[in-house]
Amino acid sequence: MLDGAAARLLGTTALDLRNSNLTWGITIGQYFSYLPLLCTLLIALPWVSRQPLSALGLGGFDRKTVVAGLVGAVAMYVVTIGIATIQFGMTHQSPQETSIALSVRRTTPR
Repeated sequence: MLDGAAARLLGTTALDLRNSNLTWGITIGQYFSYLPLLCTLLIALPWVSRQPLSALGLGGFDRKTVVAGLVGAVAMYVVTIGIATIQFGMTHQSPQETSIALSVRRTTPR
């Protein structure tokens, strides 16, 4: 189990760490999982930064691109609200209440 100093280093509390079953192995494994991404970024970013935007397939936004982005944002909002409404209709709980109930059930000692 991680100690209080590690909790402060990770920006949390010792009580939260005890309730989460977080161990040094999980923490170290998490940081090691970021290594391939970090190596890729360190190798690719200098090359990408020297390329013109047109060579990367990027360019100025035209009207069609802006409209597609706005329609996509509205569609995401509508789908999210629709799914939340269906969930509320089936469970009679808002998504936030369901998340909190699951979290309390998981972390409460038995």
